[in-house]
Amino acid sequence: MHGKANNISASKRHIKSLISFLFPSNGRSAALYPDGKQTLRVLPSSTVAVHLFDFEGEDYDAGSLYLLRQKKLISIVRSAPTEKITKIADALWRGGLRFMEITFDQTGNIPQEVSAEQIRMVRESFGDRLHVGAGTVMTETQRKLATAAGAEYIISPNVNVEIIRATKAAGLLSIPGAFTPFEIITAYEAGTDFVKFFPADCVDPHYIKAIRTPINHIPLLAVGGVTPENLGEYLHAGMAGAGIGGAMVRKENVAANDFDAVAARAACYVAVVERL
Repeated sequence: MHGKANNISASKRHIKSLISFLFPSNGRSAALYPDGKQTLRVLPSSTVAVHLFDFEGEDYDAGSLYLLRQKKLISIVRSAPTEKITKIADALWRGGLRFMEITFDQTGNIPQEVSAEQIRMVRESFGDRLHVGAGTVMTETQRKLATAAGAEYIISPNVNVEIIRATKAAGLLSIPGAFTPFEIITAYEAGTDFVKFFPADCVDPHYIKAIRTPINHIPLLAVGGVTPENLGEYLHAGMAGAGIGGAMVRKENVAANDFDAVAARAACYVAVVERL
């Protein structure tokens, strides 16, 4: 095999579903491993594995993508006190969560720099143990702040093609929000990794199954009203995972410093995923 990884002509979208690809010349293979590294390795053709590498000079965080497909859950933390953000993160981690979204406040009551600082704090405290991303990202300024703070993924309530493309160019996972098939397809064609199906609790699973039929190649995350009792129903309907907000991280628990309650509730959601 000759040349570097950035000379390989391939679509990054194909990498999301590709377990391995083989180069038959010289009986050797180029393969991907979900170990957080980003280097191209040449292995014996008998090796079957998954590895990460760069395409056209852009870092592609396939490790987070792979893990999110496995773990399926993102905790949405909104308007939390900065002095408690790492305690919330620790509670989620103890409960088995591995993805934590810290949202931007669009009202201006919480400066966007504060949200970015919370992302930085969690990132620095937990490293790769807990994957932190930014939520309710609606402007390029917020995306840049989140990226600089170390966010691994960008979540929005809407489909903004410019935000999606800028997110992917920065090497992060993109998860915009959508509700209709047109919005979902538009987001996916712009290069998103997952689509946040929001608000999920405004329809029954029959709608989800109906729209999944023609677009079942697009991974959807249910957000809005997801509980331990109905999480399994959403997953059986074809959702790739779910985002959970106030039902997991309750304000009263945070105010009372009852982080064990947060951990216990997180564990309830994780148990549903593990039973499937």
